[in-house]
Amino acid sequence: MTHHARLNVIMLATIIVALIFLYFKPYDEQAQEYSISALSSDAVRNMRIVKQHDDIMLSKTSGHWHIVQPIQARADEKRISEMMQFHGAKARQRFPLENLERFGLDRPYVKLYLDDHYFGFGSYVPITNQQYVANDEYVYVISPRYGLVFPADAMDLVSRQLLEPEEIPVKFESDQFVVEFQQPRWHVKSQRSGQPPDEQVLKQWVTSWHTARTEKILLASGMEAGFVDLGRINISLLNNENIALNILHSADQIVFVRLNEKIGYAFPQEVGQRLLTPWP
Repeated sequence: MTHHARLNVIMLATIIVALIFLYFKPYDEQAQEYSISALSSDAVRNMRIVKQHDDIMLSKTSGHWHIVQPIQARADEKRISEMMQFHGAKARQRFPLENLERFGLDRPYVKLYLDDHYFGFGSYVPITNQQYVANDEYVYVISPRYGLVFPADAMDLVSRQLLEPEEIPVKFESDQFVVEFQQPRWHVKSQRSGQPPDEQVLKQWVTSWHTARTEKILLASGMEAGFVDLGRINISLLNNENIALNILHSADQIVFVRLNEKIGYAFPQEVGQRLLTPWP
């Protein structure tokens, strides 16, 4: 390519960039910021996320989020909080809600419903890579980070905590032992011979249950093959509720299935074995 040809290419590219910028230039050029929503996160009680072929519905009860469709499980509160941050975002550009094809909002990447309020996440702005987001009146231009926190599917939103902070155990029962809190300390009953674990060991064991978090969750319906049933543990909580856990074992992991959710929490062998018995 000759020197003049390269100059022509550079000039043509500059003109194209300038035209794109002018095409997407906002109608209101004042240096002001627009709030894309006046919603309060605490006020929202229902959420629906429609993304490609996934339709996820969540409900907030007693201050905590739960997935109600297509599965039923506790939701990861941190993930929900991250998703909620978008409606507090500020935009320096907004457009009338028309010509949706221009913004990729005729087929949004994500449709989000917070109670009766709709938000559509469309395509990205050329050059700046910001994202178009629509509500009932306008199309806003905001940082792309808000649209990146939405889940890949419903399982991606399930809480990874085996027990939630408010689920405070007071009794563990299995075929091998009973560990129960009787004021002022924990006690263990077992047919096992030898010295029972002392108070400090029992406290650490209960704490390990309360802090157990997995990076791998499974649907109980997909675990029929390759697992051996090790029995059940029933946990009584301080609020008088109960959690029943089915224990499954495979070649490299131990899975605790919360029967009320049909969700399995998988742990490496060493971690799972520590949860199965209070003996060190």
